[in-house]
Amino acid sequence: MNSITKYLAGGTLMLGIIITGFLFAIRGCLSAYDERYALPPILFFEKEDKQVLVSLVKFSQTTSYVQEGGTTTKTFSNKYFIQCNNAATGEKLLSEEIEGHNIVKHFPEEVLGAAGNKAWIFIDELMAFDAFTLQKLVDFTRIENKNPLLKGKLPGESRYYHFNNDNKNISFTAKDGSQWLLNTTTLVASPEEVKVKSEMGSDKIVAEAKLRNLQRLNTGFKEMMINQDTVNAQWLGMYSKEELEKLNPVVSISTEYGDETRRQLFTTVLNKTQENNFCINKTALYNTAPEEYFLDGGFLLNKQTAKPICLTNPNSHLVIYKSQVGIEGKLMLSRIDKNGKQVWKLNTGLSSWIDWIYTNNRLYIFVNNKTPGLTNCTLLLSINVDSGVSKWYDYFSDKSSQSTDKKDLPQTLQPDLTTT
Repeated sequence: MNSITKYLAGGTLMLGIIITGFLFAIRGCLSAYDERYALPPILFFEKEDKQVLVSLVKFSQTTSYVQEGGTTTKTFSNKYFIQCNNAATGEKLLSEEIEGHNIVKHFPEEVLGAAGNKAWIFIDELMAFDAFTLQKLVDFTRIENKNPLLKGKLPGESRYYHFNNDNKNISFTAKDGSQWLLNTTTLVASPEEVKVKSEMGSDKIVAEAKLRNLQRLNTGFKEMMINQDTVNAQWLGMYSKEELEKLNPVVSISTEYGDETRRQLFTTVLNKTQENNFCINKTALYNTAPEEYFLDGGFLLNKQTAKPICLTNPNSHLVIYKSQVGIEGKLMLSRIDKNGKQVWKLNTGLSSWIDWIYTNNRLYIFVNNKTPGLTNCTLLLSINVDSGVSKWYDYFSDKSSQSTDKKDLPQTLQPDLTTT
């Protein structure tokens, strides 16, 4: 090789290194604007002694951005992943990219529900994944192979599919307008008759409306709680003395309002009226713990039942309340036994929740700690309701309390646990 050839080769190599370095520098700058989050709801699965949380994770990689007048305009390229995390520790166990769906034709992308060991999602087509291996088990092709009559008739928009929480099957409307029910176990679809809703009593109507309302994401603080519950003919209420004085003695599911109200736990016996209603014996009201107050507090509801979360050993409730008045107030949790004793209390450090799940003596809380108010989930909090100890996983940074030092705890999440 002569000197000119060596010179050109060396120059080409150097130019390649410079270009590569420049591209890495650009990607480094752009990466500061990348976004990574889960699309709720996050699904809980249990098999033998293994519990996992499965989520649809969206990674938006920034390809360009422009800043003008304090406003940043960004463009993204998207990738979607199905991911499972250890339900107890929050640690990420597995993650698999969903191939062929980086460009979405019909928004929104949706997580539909859990049936058996399958996590059902929708991104331009109906899909299901094994919750423990993340293997793709279902797509349009497999459904059509099972149901030849539906070939070419499955719509590519999620609004035509409805996951039934009661029977765990999926109702859908075919392209020709016909109604079908997909069995999520066998993948066999059968014609579905449109059923006329039967009339219900007023109490049941109210209860079902409350349950539907509770299933929404970003549920308001007041909708997350209730102020009274009955357990074994005993009434428990979270009220101020002023609220008790005007309280209707008939047991109800209404919620008290007043964000500056300091409430306490009261209990009494129930009396049955001639109309078979249960009434509070207000003359026997007992303040279980006069020294304990809960700002704007109430019993946390179970999203699956719209009833207060009741715990055993000891018999107790989860109470949700505020750390202080105003928009800077954080959501507090406390486990209160029937005598008003606080087993533990926890300042979650969070001002709002996107969603929550209670199961197997754990409470899972899902939040956006980057941009509160959005339904994109950036943080998972797993709380042991026996001890109040919490673990976390940050979807945004892909870190968990198992794999990082305490100093890496997200600044907006500074749990403060007190046990008694």
